[in-house]
Formats: sequence, C-alpha cells, structure tokens
Amino acid sequence: MKKAAIIMIAILIMTGCSARNIHKQPDTTTVAPVLTTGNEERGFATQEPGEQLTAQPQTTDKKQSAIETEWFEGAIGNSKIHAKFEFSDKDVYGVYYYDQYKTDIKLEGSISDFAEMRDFQTVSLTEDTDKKGNIVGCFRSKDYFQGYWKSGDVIYPMYLIREGSDITSPKPPSAEIMKFDGLWTGKSSNYFAGSEADIKVLFDDLIHFELNAFSGANSGWLSSFAIVENGSAKAVFKDTTYIGDDENVFFEFRIENDLLKLNSNRYDYGCGAGVGFDSEYVFGKKEISMPTALDVGIVETEEQEKVFRELVGDRYDDFISYTVYVGYSEVMMDGEKVKAGASSLRGAHGNCFYIISPKYIYAAIVGFNEIYYYTNDKKYANKIPEPMAEWAKGIDKIIYKSTFARE
Repeated sequence: MKKAAIIMIAILIMTGCSARNIHKQPDTTTVAPVLTTGNEERGFATQEPGEQLTAQPQTTDKKQSAIETEWFEGAIGNSKIHAKFEFSDKDVYGVYYYDQYKTDIKLEGSISDFAEMRDFQTVSLTEDTDKKGNIVGCFRSKDYFQGYWKSGDVIYPMYLIREGSDITSPKPPSAEIMKFDGLWTGKSSNYFAGSEADIKVLFDDLIHFELNAFSGANSGWLSSFAIVENGSAKAVFKDTTYIGDDENVFFEFRIENDLLKLNSNRYDYGCGAGVGFDSEYVFGKKEISMPTALDVGIVETEEQEKVFRELVGDRYDDFISYTVYVGYSEVMMDGEKVKAGASSLRGAHGNCFYIISPKYIYAAIVGFNEIYYYTNDKKYANKIPEPMAEWAKGIDKIIYKSTFARE
C-alpha cells in the first residue's frame, strides 16, 4: 500500500510539471515574421503595418522574450504593439510584436551620434523581416518613446510607454499642427543653389524634419525630430554653435502667412562649405528652369546662344550646370582680341573653359579623365587654342567634337 501511494504521488508530480509547461513559449530567437503573399504589395500601401503579418494562433499567455528587460506598450499607426530594448554601448537590440499576432520581430540598430539631440536619445533600428522596416525615434524619457515606423515610402507614427508608467498616450495631430506636413521649397532656391524641407507630422507634439540644401557641387543635410510647443516646432542639439561657445545649435519652425519659417543660430549646420538652409519656404515642389548660356554669361547675343547650343549638342546641360558665371578676361589670339575664361561653380571651379571671338566659339568641358572640346572654327578643329592650353594642361586625352573634326 505504501509503495502504491509513492507511485501515485510521483505520477501527480510529473503531471503537475507537465501542466505548467504546456503553455511555455518556444525560443523566440527561432521565430521569424511571415509576410503575406499575393496582394501584399497593394496591401502594404493601404493597411496598417500589423496587417502585413499572417495571423497566428491566438493565445492568452503572457508573451515571453529573449531580451530580458521591461516591456513597453504602444502602437504603430492604429496597430497595438509591445516592445523591449537592450542597449550595449552605441548598439541597440530589441524585439516587438503586434498584439494581434504575437509573433516576435527582432530589431537591431544603434544610437544616433550625428546631430544628437541635447535632451533626448535618438535611435534607429531595422527589423528582421522581408520588408526591412525601420524604426526611428527618440526617448523623451526612459519610459517614453516616440518616432515612426517606415518601409519604402510608407510611414506610420509610433509610440511606446513602459508598462506601469503614469504617462498618457500622445494625441493625434491637430489641424493647426498638420499645416507643417509636406514638402517645402526654399523661397530663394534657384538652379545653382537651394534647399528643401520635408516634414512629417507624427503627433500633436512631435514632427520629423529632413532638410536638404546645395550650392553648386557642395551640399548639406540634416534629419531630426522637433518638439511642438505653442505652435512652433523646435530641435535643440548637443553641438554648440562654434568651438568654445556654450550656445546649443537649434532649429525652430513655425507657419506664418502660408510660409514655413526657419529660425536657427547655425543655418549651415550639417552643410558643406558655402551651403546653408533657407529661412523661408513655400509649400510644394518649386519648378526651377535651367538658365541659358546667354543667362549665365557664356555668350553675349541670341545668335551666339543658338550657335553654342547647336555646337555642344547633348552636352549643353552639362556646360550650364557647371557655369554660374565665366571669369572672362581679354586676351590676344591670332592677332585679335577675344574673351577667354574658366567657368565658376562652388565646389567645382574651372570645369569648363570658353573663348568667344567675334566669329567663333571655343568651348571645353572636363569629363572623367578627358576633355571634350568643341569649336566652329575649322582652323582649331583638331587642336586646343593657346588661351585654353594652360587650363587643359595635365589632361592628355582630348576628344574633339566639332563638326569639322568629323569631315
């Protein structure tokens, strides 16, 4: 009887252990998200991001994860999610899942160290799915994360709040804040220099902006978040205006008279030499026409413009693109006065050289490792004129493209 009791107790113990393990989650490192097929491309552009995952069997069990930190709860668009993060120096690892599907999606990325915000830590992560969605955002506090989820041209606002925290979910943007949203073109933009501001309104208190600018061959770029308060959106960075100064670089946006206005103490922050972001922007893409050879001063008359255009053919745009103006001076050539000079463009000075005489035009442009040379003067169809020789020195390969060279 005693032996039977011992056997019965052993069976009960084994049964109890088995019951506690029935709902144990599998190793999450082996779980990968499964994307829909068939109409997934069409659905991707119109559905919430969570709808891209094939529905998994529902379970009421507490979700397990390989990353042992506290859970955050929040949403991507309208899809509820949970997430965890782990930091190691500049590296960030994580996992998140849509509440509807409970399938772990692994994340890997880093803390942003370019244009760091002064008060918030910004991170960028890529998810381990076929879509390679990106999560970019800032920790407003150790318990609160705001940003966006993006794949291709599709972007959704995203937020996370640490479970148990007394933090209210962010409000959707008001109509007033939505006025920031969209692509803006610098008011002073022209063919040779300009800037754009691409703004995505995420919440009533947060926007994401991307600034692009160029001047000649030099460029600038800045991407960050800005906190909305009292109708303006402001980003403050760790960097100071100049070495030795204690004033932090800031960018502040506001809408005024249908213009996007930017106030900053470093308009050239993140830019190359001679490049800066505009202070006023008009909504939408501004159509900017390419100037003519007459406009930029390569030639002096409409007749010369026509000759030049026909002479250089499909390289006309290249000549214009490298020529804000020409540094002409008068020189003697074959006993007569001509104008000769190199093109000027910030970051690419002297890519072209021109000689203009009363009868003829001589034009040359640097390619990769060669010079393309054009003229309507038969005498110089196969040789560089003397005023151009010094400029061409050091480049051995010259491609003669004049009409006379092909006779």
